[in-house]
Formats: sequence, structure tokens, C-alpha cells
Amino acid sequence: MSRLSRAALPFRALTALTALALALAASGCGGGDTGSAGPTGTSDSGNTIFLTGDNFVQHSIHIAPGATLRFDDTGGVAHQICVGEDMRCEPNARAPQALQGAGFGIKPPEIKPVVFTNPGVYHLTCTIHPNMNLVVTVS
Repeated sequence: MSRLSRAALPFRALTALTALALALAASGCGGGDTGSAGPTGTSDSGNTIFLTGDNFVQHSIHIAPGATLRFDDTGGVAHQICVGEDMRCEPNARAPQALQGAGFGIKPPEIKPVVFTNPGVYHLTCTIHPNMNLVVTVS
């Protein structure tokens, strides 16, 4: 192997890893099912929000009307998710049924799907963890 081709190996490896990462990121798009909050075995992995011990991994997401948003609690602790902000549920908020009132509880290793039928902007919060807020835009 020549000195030039040995020097190019790290660059080639980095290029291959970057291409793999981009391919994996691009494959995370998906539609929805008609479920409500509850355990699921569906393959709708594109619209997934992961929960850590005290927060959402991402703080906003955009989905299409009728899509299912899956809440994946891999963080090791329980959460209580509802429509609202800063640990307070909005009792009269228009939202999917699973998120109304006190919302739904989730604990590891549960995955709960929620269907967002109507367009709008939905503010979600965890009533257990401060600053655990999520904005879901449906359009």
C-alpha cells in the first residue's frame, strides 16, 4: 500500500461513517396509526419523541394531521404528560383525548402513541419534571 493511499484511509472512514449517519437520520420518517395512548407494537418510528430522566430529547416536532406521535420512555423514570406548560395542565385545552385533563402516565420501557387529528400547535408538559416542555405543530 502506498504512502498516499494509507494517508487517505482516515478520510475514507470518516466519509463512510458520515454517509451512514445521514442515511440513518433520513430513514426516520413515517406516517401514523389510529391508536390512542397505550402500549403499541406498531412500526411507526418516524414520529417518535424520546423521554429522558427529566426532559424530552427534542423540544419541538412537526407532524401531519392524522399522524401518530409516539412517546418512548427510555429514560428510566415515570412521566405524566398533558397539554399545558411548565408542569401545569390546561384543563379545557383542545387536544387529543389522551392528553386532555391530567393526560397520561408513562414509565419505562413503555411506548405510548397519540394520534393528532386536527391541525394546530400543541404545548405539552410533564407535570413531574420542571422545564419539561414540548411543542407539537400539526399542519
